[in-house]
Amino acid sequence: MDWDAELKNEQCESMLTVYQDHIEELQKELKEKEVHIKFLEQQLEYKTMGPPDTEPIDTQTFLSIGRNLL
Repeated sequence: MDWDAELKNEQCESMLTVYQDHIEELQKELKEKEVHIKFLEQQLEYKTMGPPDTEPIDTQTFLSIGRNLL
């Protein structure tokens, strides 16, 4: 009877190792998908809103435009 229990225990440990390896693969795949989704979200934002404005704002020009509107 001990032999059967020992064999069953080894089978369960083997299955656990396989499941843990699969979980690690899925977690890695999930991280890659998250990066891809963030990239696609950024591309969608660029497509709808245009690229981000990275030029520095000239304060004097900005203030003069604001005064003209008042």
